[in-house]
Amino acid sequence: MMLSAKLMRDRIASLKKANEAAIKRRQRKKKRIQKQGVLIKGAREDLLA
Repeated sequence: MMLSAKLMRDRIASLKKANEAAIKRRQRKKKRIQKQGVLIKGAREDLLA
């Protein structure tokens, strides 16, 4: 039982770390898009495609 709890804690810790990395990647992507200036509808759709 103790081993199972430790494995679960380790797994949760690794998932949290991966989640934080994914959040940072999304934030960087949003900032990069925002720094390029105002987007018109067509340009926005091109970026999202």
